[in-house]
Amino acid sequence: MRLSIAKCKRSSYAFFLLIALMLVLQACDIRTAGKSIQPPSGRGFAVERSVNADRVSLQFFTDPPKISQSEIVLIAEKVPDGSTIVPGSATIPPDFSSDTLLVWLFAKTPPVQLGSLSVSKPIPTSLTYRFTGTGNTGFIGKYGLKEFDEEGLITDAAGVCTQVIVCGTDGITYTDTCGVQRAGVSVKCQQACPCPGVTGGSFDVDGSGTFDINDVFVAINNYVASQGSGDVGFVFSIINAYVQIV
Repeated sequence: MRLSIAKCKRSSYAFFLLIALMLVLQACDIRTAGKSIQPPSGRGFAVERSVNADRVSLQFFTDPPKISQSEIVLIAEKVPDGSTIVPGSATIPPDFSSDTLLVWLFAKTPPVQLGSLSVSKPIPTSLTYRFTGTGNTGFIGKYGLKEFDEEGLITDAAGVCTQVIVCGTDGITYTDTCGVQRAGVSVKCQQACPCPGVTGGSFDVDGSGTFDINDVFVAINNYVASQGSGDVGFVFSIINAYVQIV
């Protein structure tokens, strides 16, 4: 009888140890999954950047129920000062580009019309491009969704916090990109709060009194609607301003 009880106790201990091990492994699996499958804080979209030598990778995360079928996503990526983009290196050709700037337009269910421009590329899971230069820090990237009315900062890879002074859309000054992510807000400008006002002027294309992602879309829309006869330099300048100021 004592032997049977001892065997029973050992079996119970083994069972509980097995359950505990399974829970630990499950927890580790969740942790090592790393990046969130869905964007944080109820957002419909998120972009994460990682840099390896001269290659930049952008990974996209979407929460499909939160964005409409006709959603258009704009991605603007600017390389650090002193660096240039290798022509033709992007795995997905950009819609607008210069030596230092790449801009893509994607749609959830293409094609979607933006003025006379047909946005035919679906939202990818990732893309890469290459650059030449001395450093691999100092990238600036923004994304904007037209119908979901969301915009945000392209953030560094999980676990990496860039030490940079920025002002959040909540009016709080942050000292690194992780603080912005944790707060679930976007970067309003690349300096301590308050941000300089961007009201009126040539950048306020839609006449709302403020400069935001909608102005960028309207500027692109106006340009493509002119069948290429418009001022492409203005399109580049407003996208640059969006990346640097907003």
